Amino acid sequence: SILDILLNAYAIYDDQGMMTEKGTITVNGQSADPEFGHTFVIAPNTDVEIGFVPNSDKAWSLETATVNGTDVTTALVDGKYTIKNINGNQLVKATWKQGKTYTLNIGGFNNGYISVNGTDIYGSTTYTYAEGQNITLVIQPNDGYGISSFQLNYTDEKNNLTNNGDGTYSYTFTLTADTEVYIYFDKKWSLTTTFNAGGSVTIGGESVTSGTVKEIVGAMSEGS
Repeated sequence: SILDILLNAYAIYDDQGMMTEKGTITVNGQSADPEFGHTFVIAPNTDVEIGFVPNSDKAWSLETATVNGTDVTTALVDGKYTIKNINGNQLVKATWKQGKTYTLNIGGFNNGYISVNGTDIYGSTTYTYAEGQNITLVIQPNDGYGISSFQLNYTDEKNNLTNNGDGTYSYTFTLTADTEVYIYFDKKWSLTTTFNAGGSVTIGGESVTSGTVKEIVGAMSEGS
């Protein structure tokens, strides 16, 4: 038996020619071709499980699922439909619809890298996500550098970064609007304070004792 998968505008392209998948149709766990559909050869009189998997990160959901022209959308169980005892050619189609999305623009950095939900980026990048998507940023300065500024929609959030203890810092938020993130790195220095009893020193408004070593990110002049 022949099982033809017609993806029906399975993917769209942005103005830079980058493909965004709307959703995936699977046959017994195997994905169909992401652009052009797929033809599967199935042994007669066997059961075939068809899966419909929307790209929910981009706010896509399944609109309709049909098998040989019959709408089976309401018959899906956990996004899957089983053709029992297949004994003839079948044509499977899906259409998808998109909900509310927002853009996440990340930029402004050199001398370090950032990962967005596990994907490493090394330069200014714009993503599109579904409304309500949880975003986790992991920031790693290059050797000898630290984070001088971390801005979320032009608000300084550096003090709200989580130090992961391995040279990286993380920040998690929920996307509810178009969002701008800017990360800046600068040289990192160690400043050791030494002074006689009876004196006092403050660094960044914090009183320190003699022998304290503080990490400073940013420009320092001789004698600072």
